[in-house]
Amino acid sequence: YSRGIELRPTDPDYYYARGNLFSDSHDYEPAVADYGQAIALAPSFANAFYNRGIAVRNLGQPGKAIEDFDQALRLGPTFANLYLNRGTALNDQGNHQSAVDDFNRALELDSELAMAYFGRGNAKVCLEQLEEAAEDYGRAVQINQDFAEARRALDAVEAQLGRGLEDLPGSSPG
Repeated sequence: YSRGIELRPTDPDYYYARGNLFSDSHDYEPAVADYGQAIALAPSFANAFYNRGIAVRNLGQPGKAIEDFDQALRLGPTFANLYLNRGTALNDQGNHQSAVDDFNRALELDSELAMAYFGRGNAKVCLEQLEEAAEDYGRAVQINQDFAEARRALDAVEAQLGRGLEDLPGSSPG
């Protein structure tokens, strides 16, 4: 893609594609720069805003991520992963109820999105809604039985609720 950029420096698609390569290799700073260049060349490039939002969130900047996700929502089609990622960034910022709202929207668009149930469960733990969090973690595990992080979160919440303790070695019922 670098050669394509040399040959066609005003084509945003080359910057976008190279940004995706950087992002796929977890090299987020150059990815952010390339997405930014794609946006500078094509200010209505919704996917560049979306992908830059993911990259800046991975750099620990949830506020900037939310700005990019908001812009992507204004410009482009609505899809579940956009709400999932914005919800995750909102949760990172401590905006747990807004995060729940975004996870709900993601699930309206894709009811089998295990990560949205997991994210909503995380937000509900922060809101001290443990029963609902357990339901969300359970649904995430039901959808994706290999989702170890959701299984651990479910076990932790169940322990907080005082359930599942009889399954632990050496424990006896109350």
